[in-house]
Amino acid sequence: MRLLTYGFLVRSPLILIQEGVTALHLATHRGHLAIVKKLASHGANVHAVDARGRTPLHLASYMGRTVIAKELVAKGANLHATTVDGWAPIHEASYRGHLDILKDLLDHGANIHATIPVGFTVRIESFVSKEMSGYTPLHLAAKRGHVAIVMELLLQGAKIHTISKDGWTPLHVASKEGHAGAVKTLGLRGANLDAVTLDEWTPLLLASSNGHLAAVQELIFQGANMQWARKNGRTALHIASNQGHVSVVGELLSQGANIDAVATDGQWTSLILASDRGHLDVVKILLLHGANIHAVTDKLWTPINAAAWNGHSDVMQELIVNGADVHTANDDGLTPLHSTLHEGHLNAATILLAHGANIHARALNGATPLHIASSKGHLSAMKDLVAKGANVNAADIDGWSPLHHASGQGHLDVVKALLALGANIDVGNINGCTPLYGASRRGHLHIVKELLSKGANINAADTDGRNPLHAASGQGNLDILMELVSKGADINMEDIDGWTALHYASENGHLDVVKAVLAHGANIHATDGDGISPLHVASFGGYIDVVEYLLDVGVDMTRTSKVGKTARDFAQYKNHDAVVGALDKRTSQGPDWGVILFGVMVVSVALWLIRRGRYAKKTQKTRMAPENKYE
Repeated sequence: MRLLTYGFLVRSPLILIQEGVTALHLATHRGHLAIVKKLASHGANVHAVDARGRTPLHLASYMGRTVIAKELVAKGANLHATTVDGWAPIHEASYRGHLDILKDLLDHGANIHATIPVGFTVRIESFVSKEMSGYTPLHLAAKRGHVAIVMELLLQGAKIHTISKDGWTPLHVASKEGHAGAVKTLGLRGANLDAVTLDEWTPLLLASSNGHLAAVQELIFQGANMQWARKNGRTALHIASNQGHVSVVGELLSQGANIDAVATDGQWTSLILASDRGHLDVVKILLLHGANIHAVTDKLWTPINAAAWNGHSDVMQELIVNGADVHTANDDGLTPLHSTLHEGHLNAATILLAHGANIHARALNGATPLHIASSKGHLSAMKDLVAKGANVNAADIDGWSPLHHASGQGHLDVVKALLALGANIDVGNINGCTPLYGASRRGHLHIVKELLSKGANINAADTDGRNPLHAASGQGNLDILMELVSKGADINMEDIDGWTALHYASENGHLDVVKAVLAHGANIHATDGDGISPLHVASFGGYIDVVEYLLDVGVDMTRTSKVGKTARDFAQYKNHDAVVGALDKRTSQGPDWGVILFGVMVVSVALWLIRRGRYAKKTQKTRMAPENKYE
C-alpha cells in the first residue's frame, strides 16, 4: 500500500495529538471516500478506537460524512459503540443535525433510546456539562434546535417524556436553549408543558430565566402555566424580572401573569427584585402595569430600599417619580439615605437629599445618616448633611457621635471637618470612651496626633478607668503609645481595677510595648486590687518572652496575689510549661544581681531623662535603631 503518499496522513493534527488514530479515522475525518473504500477493502479495522473511544463511524456521524457513514455501516461498523464519554454514533448525528446519517443509522438498528450514561460528562467540542447525563438522541437534537431531527426521532418512536438524570425532558432542554421551533414541535406532539425537573424548573421558567421570548410565547400559546412557582415561590415573572429580560416580562404581563405575586423566600415581588438588580426597563414596565410600589419583603425592604442599597440611581429616580416613599425604613431602621451612605453610593444619596430625605432619621441603633457618612469616610456627604442641619454631636444608642465613628475608622479628613464644624472632641460614649480612646485602640496614629493637636484630653478615662494609653498598650500600638507618652500621658495611671499600661501590655504579650513603658518609668511591681502584677498576667497568658524580660529587669517573681498565688501558679494553672520552666530555672539559679541592677539602672536613667524632658524625643528617633538597648 502506498497510503503514505497522501499528504494529509502526515499533516493532520490528529496524528500529533491523538493516540490510536488509524488511517481510516483520518480518511473519514477528512471526507476522502475513495481512501476509506480502499482502506476498508484492504481489511482496515472499522471498529478501531482512538484515545477518546471514537470509531470511524463516530467521526463520520459527527462530521456529516453521509456517504462514508453508509460505507462504514455496510462494512459492519458497530452502531452501538460508545466513546469514553458514552456517546454512540446516533448521539453524534442527532447533536450535529445530520438527518440522512441519522435515518441510515436507525434503518440499520441504532438504538433510538440510547442514553448517555450517568457520570460520562466530558465533550470537548461542545463544552457541555454533566447535565447531559441521561440524555437521549431526542434531548441532544432539542438542545441544538434541530427541528427536522426532532421530528424524525419522534416519527421513529422516540419517547417524548423521557427524562435525564436531573429530570430534564427534551422540552426542558429546548426551552432553556431558546429553540422555539423545537419547543413548538415537542409541544404539539404532546410534551408535558409543565413538567418539573429535580431542581424545580418548568420549561417556561427556563425560557423566562434565559430571556428566550419566542420560546416563552410558544409555551404560553400552548398552555403552559404562568403562575406555577418553585418552592421558593418564584414564578416566571419573578425570574424574568430578576434577570432583566424586559421583553419576556412584557409578554408575561400581557398574558396575565400575577404582577404582585409574593415569593416565599423573603416575600419578594417582581418589582422589588428588578429594583434590587437595577433593571430600569423592567421597573418601568412593571410600574406601567400597576405593580405595587410600596410592597415590602419580610425584612421590610421596599423597591426603593433595594435600589438605594445597591446604588441604582436611575431606578431610584423612577420609583420616586412614581410615588415611592423616600423615608421608608427596613427592619434595621435604615432609610434609603442610610443605605446609600452605608454602601458608598454618594450620587444616589444626593438624589435622595434633593427629594427631601430625612437627615435626622435614626436607625434602630440610633445612627443618623451623619453617623454613617462619618464612619464610612464620605467627606462631601458629611458636609452636605451638616449644611442641611444635621447635628454634628448627635449620639447613637451607644453614645457614639460622628466624631467617634470617624476617629475609630481612621478618616482624618472627616475628623478635621467635624472638629471645624464644632464636634465635641472629648465627648464620651455610654462607656465613657472618647474619640481619642477609639483612635488609640484602633491604631490610627494620624487621628491621635490630630486630636491631641486640637486639645483632646490625653488622660480621659472611660467608666472603667481605662484611658487612651491603656487602649494603645493593650492593642500593641507602640507608635501611638510613644505619641501619647511624648505628649504627657500618665504612664502609671490605673483603671478602676488598678491595672496600668504595663498590665495591659503584659496581658496581651506585647513585648515591645512592655519595654517601652518600662523605659518610660512604668512601675514594674504595680499590682491591682487583687494583688495581680504584670508578671502574673504575662505568666497566665503564656507569654514567655515578656516573662523573661520582666525577670531580666528585676521583677519580684515571688510576689503573690491576695489569694497567695505566684506567677508560677498562674502559668501552671494554664499549662504553660515553658513559662513554668523559665520561672523554675530562675528560682534554682537564685537572683542575678547583675541583671537586676542593670534593670534598676535602666529605669532610673529613664526617669531622670523624662524629668529633663528629653527622653521622649530621643526615643522617638532611636527606638528602632539596633543599638537601642531598650528594644
